[in-house]
Amino acid sequence: MKETTHLSVWRLVFSSLLIAVTVLGIACANSSIVPPAKAEPTPLRATAVATPVKIEPTPVRATVVATPETGRWKQFSSKKYGVEFQYPESCKIWEQDESLNVGGRIELSILESEGMGLSEYVTKFVKNKTEQADWTIESTKNETLGGQESRTVEYRFGGQKRFGTATFAVRGDKVYVWGLTAGGFTCDEPNVYGPILASFRFTKQPATEIPVASSPTSMPSLPMAPTFE
Repeated sequence: MKETTHLSVWRLVFSSLLIAVTVLGIACANSSIVPPAKAEPTPLRATAVATPVKIEPTPVRATVVATPETGRWKQFSSKKYGVEFQYPESCKIWEQDESLNVGGRIELSILESEGMGLSEYVTKFVKNKTEQADWTIESTKNETLGGQESRTVEYRFGGQKRFGTATFAVRGDKVYVWGLTAGGFTCDEPNVYGPILASFRFTKQPATEIPVASSPTSMPSLPMAPTFE
């Protein structure tokens, strides 16, 4: 009986120790477990990435400037008109009563100045044309023609408002007027007009028998220049 009692006591002690060890082990285990740190979101630094830009070349509009080979042109010289200039063979020259025509749309007129200077003459001429011939003046500029002071007037005319240009120069008691107007071209007049004027020279005063208009109002219609519309 005593042995049974001792055995029960030892079993109770052993069970108590086992329970105590178990509890202690669980407590230690819980104390050693560190809860994971709360992960803070890492701020992202925005990195600017340069996007390659494809640069398209800017198209360049080529401006073709006609440069006639004036060295191969013919030379016109007139004692009657007291002038000389070069012109392409394709442009036929013929005379009218009060003018000299080069091709179909270029004309040189020689008029009486009536004692007026260049500025006064051009002002009167333009006033007459705007009132009676429906000219619309686009520009007026001072230039030189054959070494003489000149005035160039660019204008529009007619129902279609075609382009025209006229260059005036006074020499002695005469007014020399070169004109180019839009219309039916026969020898590339728009491109040869400039070089013709650049080659123009005065040789002497024109002969007195040249028929001339008595005033700007009676000047023949200037051949009107290319339709630059």
